[in-house]
Amino acid sequence: MAQEDIAVTRFRDYLRINTSQPTPDYDAAREFFEKYASELGLPFQSVMLAGNRSMDIFTWEGTEPSLPSIALYSHIDVVPSFPEHWKYDPFSAHKDENGDIFARGSQGGVQFNVVPDVMKACFDVRVPPTVDFEEFENQIKGWCAEAGPDVTVRFQQKTTFKEVTATDSSSPWWLAFSRACEKSGVTLKKEIFPAGADARYLRQRGIPAYGFSPMNRTPILLHDHNEYLNEATFLRGVDIYCNIIPALTSVCV
Repeated sequence: MAQEDIAVTRFRDYLRINTSQPTPDYDAAREFFEKYASELGLPFQSVMLAGNRSMDIFTWEGTEPSLPSIALYSHIDVVPSFPEHWKYDPFSAHKDENGDIFARGSQGGVQFNVVPDVMKACFDVRVPPTVDFEEFENQIKGWCAEAGPDVTVRFQQKTTFKEVTATDSSSPWWLAFSRACEKSGVTLKKEIFPAGADARYLRQRGIPAYGFSPMNRTPILLHDHNEYLNEATFLRGVDIYCNIIPALTSVCV
């Protein structure tokens, strides 16, 4: 049997850490990152945040410190899993004969609501920036008014920020990113991500941010049962990033 690529081994080690909500094992994840940083010879720091959470930071210093920094980030915790619906333990990072690695978090799963004494309905509405937010909110309030005086609406999370990151020749970041993808033989399909990605907080501060996934030809199973990623697809993604990262870190603005 061929020896497993070290990147795949570390990926599986990470997936075995149970960071499932509502009690994610952040300490184990932090220890993994700190050990991995030491192995790679990279500076590491853990910044403690509210709620006993932390931001764990690897620093890969470039040859031109005067250039802006590039941040690659991801969240650590994962959604809950129901093992009875999985082929393998969701935190075993089992790899089958095809090289498919089954684990919660291999791609980023449902909890039952308790019916309270008041009827409530929760709607997850992802509104694209092309929509008039004020008009849309007024439409929702109008529906409530039509339904009766006891029907009210409350927003659990709402933003009025609509700015998007440029994806044309006006942005040196996009040019560097798209050319690096082209060099890797990757055809890009641009779209507005329908989920509430953390990147919106960066955009609100005027920092360009792009979401990118090299997981092609893979069923979309994030947050679903039997979530997996093939090791060949994972390694192909590593190669793609090996073109993207140098390109972005060489942009002069």
